[in-house]
Amino acid sequence: MREIRPTIEKARRRAVIIGKELPFWQRIKQGLEAKQVEVEVKNDTAEAIVSCVKEQFDVVLVDNEVENKGGLWLIGALREVNDNLKYVLIIKDEDEQTEVAAIKEKVDMILPDCKDEKVVLRYVEKLIKETDTSEPLVKKPKQEQVIFDAFRGAVVINGYEYQMTRKEFELVRFLVKHENEALSREYIYEQVWWGSFKNADPRTVDGCVKRIRMKIGFHYITSIRGYGYMWNTEGIY
Repeated sequence: MREIRPTIEKARRRAVIIGKELPFWQRIKQGLEAKQVEVEVKNDTAEAIVSCVKEQFDVVLVDNEVENKGGLWLIGALREVNDNLKYVLIIKDEDEQTEVAAIKEKVDMILPDCKDEKVVLRYVEKLIKETDTSEPLVKKPKQEQVIFDAFRGAVVINGYEYQMTRKEFELVRFLVKHENEALSREYIYEQVWWGSFKNADPRTVDGCVKRIRMKIGFHYITSIRGYGYMWNTEGIY
């Protein structure tokens, strides 16, 4: 009898297109689907943001002419909620200003709309392959990477020592204590500054976070738009 071995099904790649319903995007969608990529199309920016929060995608293709504030702004907004995605921005052929801005924002791929859809598909396929791994993702074991020296007012992260003021020290220690937990500005202020947020300057927490970031870098503390901050453990490994 022939031995039957279990097979491991490869996760299907997923992409979302955000832009107007144009023949160009329809052809891109069909081309990706022919390559076994599951594709969704969103015309509304608010709907697109909600979708990228709730669903799992590998690549986001954004038309810079999308409604409201434009594609580059939308990519920035999406990155605040999911920075693990790959982003492709489609711009006008001669829009050099947007292209320079997109480069500064480190958009993964910038393509002019005059490109043939076959060329666009090749680029997108390449980007999708970069997100693909044959091995399962293994979460690294948590290590004691952040050390607090209250006597010297210093925080040591991955062996690097950073001098802090008293409030900066207390804020970092509080955020690390609640690592990977979204904390509101109000709650942070009440716990670290020991006062009512109603009577506080709302810039107090933001200003302290800004000073800390200037010392330790921007990738440890994640901003949550309109809400607060979170200490991101992924930033210390």
